[in-house]
Amino acid sequence: MNAVQFDSLRSGQSLETDSDFVTNVNDTTTYCMLKDTVTQAAPADTLPLYYKMEYPSLDSLFTSIKVTPHWGKDGLPIPYNIGNDNAITGVLFLCFFVTCYVLTFGKHFFLQQIKSFFHSHNLDNVFTVETSSEFRYKWALVVQTCVMFGFGFLYYTQATNPDFVYHVPAVLSLGVYTLIFFLFFVCKGLLYQFVNWVFFRKDQRILWHESYFLMVALVGLCCFPVVLLANYFNFDFTQSSLFFIFIVILSQILLVYKCFSIFFSEKYGFFYLIVYFCTLELMPCLFIWQVLILSNTLLIF
Repeated sequence: MNAVQFDSLRSGQSLETDSDFVTNVNDTTTYCMLKDTVTQAAPADTLPLYYKMEYPSLDSLFTSIKVTPHWGKDGLPIPYNIGNDNAITGVLFLCFFVTCYVLTFGKHFFLQQIKSFFHSHNLDNVFTVETSSEFRYKWALVVQTCVMFGFGFLYYTQATNPDFVYHVPAVLSLGVYTLIFFLFFVCKGLLYQFVNWVFFRKDQRILWHESYFLMVALVGLCCFPVVLLANYFNFDFTQSSLFFIFIVILSQILLVYKCFSIFFSEKYGFFYLIVYFCTLELMPCLFIWQVLILSNTLLIF
């Protein structure tokens, strides 16, 4: 074999070797590409995602709520009952403690005042000065009377407008009514003082002032059991209002008697009494009624 044949034979083997190498390389590349494609096309493991969606961790914030369907029909909401109001119960407990305190320590004072109320011509003790304790006893019951009248108007409002308590808290309404009645009695007392100062003597003015506020205090004391019955024993509004009206009318009759015995016991005194009470009793009552109705309107808006 000559050199030319050897070279040609050598070059032919190298060509075959190179072609085999290229073929192997192409096969390897194709395999790797197929392997990557299979790897990428393999389905992902979605089981952890399923558990994460269906059973979220307690530390995460829930952004959605699963509503479980339930059978049946929704019941009617329970209407408001003033006896279940904790704030109103607290006010009544406070009134009860005030009543017990006054009747325990001021019983003799009120008994003496009641006895002197029916002795119209006994002016010997007119100029006796009340002690600070007796003054506190009387005005504590006067404030309690304002609270009882506030309860009475609250019952009236609830009976005529049942939705009112859903717009305004009952204790807020009671506080406003109590303040209105307190200002009413204070202004009325000042009006009595001014009118009596113009027309009557000093001893008559003092006796009437003591008698008037004594009657106001006793009215609140008598209305307290009625409020308890209406609040906790489902006392009908009509019956409780009749008791309220009876107590107020009885107190007005006693005040008319006392006013007549102090100021108008002389001839033709009854006609002066009618003018006196129409001016200082009926007109203020109509005025405060309008103020209470207006307060309900303002409380709603």
